[in-house]
This record gives sequence, structure tokens and C-alpha cells, in this order.
Amino acid sequence: MDGSVGDAGRRMLPPVAAPPLPLAPPTSAPDRRLHALAAALALAFGALLWLQGAGLDPTARDQVHDLSLAIRIREGTALTYGNRHPLFPALLAPFAARTARFFTDARLLSAVLAGAVAYA
Repeated sequence: MDGSVGDAGRRMLPPVAAPPLPLAPPTSAPDRRLHALAAALALAFGALLWLQGAGLDPTARDQVHDLSLAIRIREGTALTYGNRHPLFPALLAPFAARTARFFTDARLLSAVLAGAVAYA
């Protein structure tokens, strides 16, 4: 101690440097292999979904509704059709366009999201 006195008449302690905290706990080799396996399976799952949708008609199922709602969200004219949840169309909205390429972009985003959810 240096003997200095603080504002309230108490002795002040010298500053102590704390060791830096690790950003992430160290992982062992089996943990890394398990994460790599999970990532590979998620990637394969997303690729499988992409390939299964290759011949899918854009008007099949309720895709038309999701794609049109995404366009309306992007244009700022709607958030939902009332009974339809806006989460997936909101995720599509940044990529929304009134072109045929939007269908392909939506399929790709859907496959990526499915892979990410499978990984999580």
C-alpha cells in the first residue's frame, strides 16, 4: 500500500490487474468433431431440401402467399394477411422482388434456414 487517503478518509488500495477472461471455453477434440458432424448433417439437410424443391412449381402449396406477402412487406403495404404468420415472409422481404429469380432466392433462403435450425 502506498498509504494514500481517499475522499472519505479511508486508505486506498493500489489497482490490481485482473487476468483477461477467456472469450470461449476451450473445447476438446471430440467436441469439435461433434460440432463438425452436426454442421455437415445440417448442410446435407439443407442441400437435400434444395434438391427436392428443384422441380417444384412456384404456385404449389402456399408459396404464392408467402412470396406475395414478402413483396408487400418489402413495399411497406402489408405485414400479414390476418391469419398468416409474418415471420417467414419477413425473412424473405429483404430479397423480395417482382421477378422470377425471387422464387429461387426464397428456396435458397429456406434451405439455409432449415440447415441452421437443424444445426441448432
